[in-house]
Amino acid sequence: MSRRVALRWRAGREALVRIAGAAGAFAPLTGVVSAHGNPATGSGPAVSAGFAVALCAAASLAGGLLVARRVENRGATPRALGALLFALGFLAAALALGEDLGAASVGTAAGIGLAAAGIRGRKTSGSACGGCADATFAAVALHRAVEGALLAAVAATGAAVGVVAALVLAGHATVETAAVGGVYAADGGRRAIAAVIGVQAAFVAGAAAGGLAVAALPPSVRVAALGLSGGLLTTAGVLAARRPAPVGEIDVAARA
Repeated sequence: MSRRVALRWRAGREALVRIAGAAGAFAPLTGVVSAHGNPATGSGPAVSAGFAVALCAAASLAGGLLVARRVENRGATPRALGALLFALGFLAAALALGEDLGAASVGTAAGIGLAAAGIRGRKTSGSACGGCADATFAAVALHRAVEGALLAAVAATGAAVGVVAALVLAGHATVETAAVGGVYAADGGRRAIAAVIGVQAAFVAGAAAGGLAVAALPPSVRVAALGLSGGLLTTAGVLAARRPAPVGEIDVAARA
């Protein structure tokens, strides 16, 4: 039984470390062309904003479901999950702080407080981190909705999206959705598919109604929302990594 548990931990850790590495690789470009800025292109190959939305939704849906399935079958360690969530949250918070220190600080502090209170109040036996999965979903769904809204704003101006920007947006969306699928799968997998689909629904809804929302809301609100996502994810990552029991241990022991 111990060998089976060890194999599950190792496979899950390797899968999530690769995802975290991908997140780091996309970080420099994400700060320039993702929803935290304007993905419209001035020159070079371009695609329509609608195509960019479809590409992001399709890539992140496939990535989230594949990672959820892999983690459900092979397991993952709390440290690997925590590192991935923390990396995504740190990037989001850093980008927000770079745009508007005041609004981002308020959003990040609110995210940290909400995640800490919610997760600590929902710890359950055999769970990777109690409410970590729900905190991750809330953060990523909010972020995806904002990105969808900004893509809609680009479409409303008649501008196109650079091919590189579209690819980075899709990669960024895939990494975030993979984190959602992975953390829900590690907690039992019962809601992983619904959570991955829910993230895509938030993105598409943001794109559908986003033009009006972006026009009505000041930039500080968008930055605060990004900071809120960062605070939620970083706190979920820290608390997930501190869980002493390996994810999937109870499930494997029950099957042995």
